[in-house]
Amino acid sequence: MKFKVIAKSILIVILLIHVVLAIFDLKFLIFPWIYLIYRLWILSTGPLGSPWVPASMDEVQQMLRMADIESGEILYDLGSGDGRIVTEAAKLYKVKAIGVEIDPIKVIFSRLKLSFSKASHYVEIKHANLFDIRLTDANVVTMFLVPTTVNKLKTKFKKELKKGSRIVSLKFPLKNWKPIKVNKTNEIFVYKI
Repeated sequence: MKFKVIAKSILIVILLIHVVLAIFDLKFLIFPWIYLIYRLWILSTGPLGSPWVPASMDEVQQMLRMADIESGEILYDLGSGDGRIVTEAAKLYKVKAIGVEIDPIKVIFSRLKLSFSKASHYVEIKHANLFDIRLTDANVVTMFLVPTTVNKLKTKFKKELKKGSRIVSLKFPLKNWKPIKVNKTNEIFVYKI
């Protein structure tokens, strides 16, 4: 948490410098600051979960197909980024889909993008730490997170998910857990509680 506070304080100072540069019309100095702000923002949210690397739409659709989602189920996407998995799940399967994202910029972006979607009444984007959210009502959990985060979630899954719930992980398997389905091409692993 201390790292997060320091990183955000640095961001505020950089933003103030950016404003001063803009006021005095020093445009040629603005672009390096924008890049630095972007990199620091990634650093400030990275230690809490994973850096954002969006799944391709092909991977998203394959993950959802492999989860065997049924109407009336509830899907959680941990580290939802721009909301593509929850939006696609709601659109294709008419399920309640909840995205959990810690980065406020991605939350705002995904909520804005969702407001233009026909599936918006099925989807909710929560600004929260994925370790703090309760998964007791989840039937399906999707994630594309780094291996350390994926494996830290195993205890949470055992404790909170009900029998029959499915976990779909893109790229990184849960260590010492046997998947019920594997797509070797896209590296998608499905587990059942």
